[in-house]
This record gives sequence, C-alpha cells and structure tokens, in this order.
Amino acid sequence: MGIENKVWGTANHVLYSDDIGISYLTVEKGHRCSIHYHSERWNSFQVTEGKIRIHVFDHQNLAYNFIDLGEGGYTKIEPNILHCFEVLETGKVVEIYWGTTVSFVDIVRFDVGEKFKDDIFELDYKTMTDIFKFAKENIE
Repeated sequence: MGIENKVWGTANHVLYSDDIGISYLTVEKGHRCSIHYHSERWNSFQVTEGKIRIHVFDHQNLAYNFIDLGEGGYTKIEPNILHCFEVLETGKVVEIYWGTTVSFVDIVRFDVGEKFKDDIFELDYKTMTDIFKFAKENIE
C-alpha cells in the first residue's frame, strides 16, 4: 500500500492482509486525524516517539473521554466507537488493525481532520452535539 500523506503527517502501510493491518505513522504536533469509527475492525495505537491524545466519544452514554499516550503508551479502540487522535508532540506511532475483516472501506468519518490554530484542539458544545448526533444516526 505504501506511504499515504495525511493532514496530520504520513501513514506507511507496511502489512495488510485479511486478518491484520500495520501502519507506521509519522505525526505532527498541532494536528488531528478525522473523527471517525471503524464498523468492522479494532484499532490500536502504540507510541514510539512523541505524544498523542486519543479522544473517545461514547454515543450510547453521551460521554466523552480522552487518554494521553507518550513514548511506550498503548491503547485499543473497539469497532463502532467514534474516536480521533490529536498530536501533542511530533513523533511516531504504530497503528494496528484487526477484526472480522481488515479493510480500509470500513471507516466512517465525521470530518477530515485538521491543523489547529495555535496548536489547540477545541471541542465546543455545538461540535460535541454534532458528533453525538452523527454517531446516533450512523452507528448501529
């Protein structure tokens, strides 16, 4: 699959099969990926350099949470959970996918990601309301 340029850096897709997908991400401070979910696959993040924040939107309980991951930090996100990552410090991340099918077509996006003004990601009430409405309408 090769290297894919993203708004937040690059994704080097090094392994991709029916069972697993592995990508090495180079991430740039002050950016975030799209707010999205995967309908079929689990998604995990292992930080090898830098620092990211994973934002998780629990549409069933109308709850929001985040986890900060520095070097050595790891977390996983199950299918149908709306999430995104924000880059707090430029670095590198290993992203692994697995599940009933490993396909890039199972991603459903709320937006496309962005570079922040003054390196700050702000979630206001309207945006949060729109995110939860999107999740309720799209996630089974």
